[in-house]
Amino acid sequence: MDKKKLKEVEKKLLEKKKGLLKEATGRESKREYSKSEVKDFGDSASEAYEDVLLHGLGEHERLLLQKVENALRRVGDGSYGQCHRCRKDISKGRLKAVPWALYCIQCRENMEQESGIV
Repeated sequence: MDKKKLKEVEKKLLEKKKGLLKEATGRESKREYSKSEVKDFGDSASEAYEDVLLHGLGEHERLLLQKVENALRRVGDGSYGQCHRCRKDISKGRLKAVPWALYCIQCRENMEQESGIV
């Protein structure tokens, strides 16, 4: 994949990550915290961030965030777009639809058949 396309993918993934975190932050800000607890700013910020990740995101969103972060790491190390099973290139159409995909369509279908998920 050329550098220009990788930059576009990276931008799309970063936007998705930002959206997931923003959604979680929005949900988290609606939670009420006990005002009787006194903490320093650093502790509060650290706890707030952990709360966002642990409570603000649902299980699906946490898994998706992890997939997005892993895809960003693959963009950085040059392995983005390569199937983790057969090592062939994942089709552009699949990556456009699912930019965090780990497997090409054929390998994904084979894995689903092998596991009984059809």
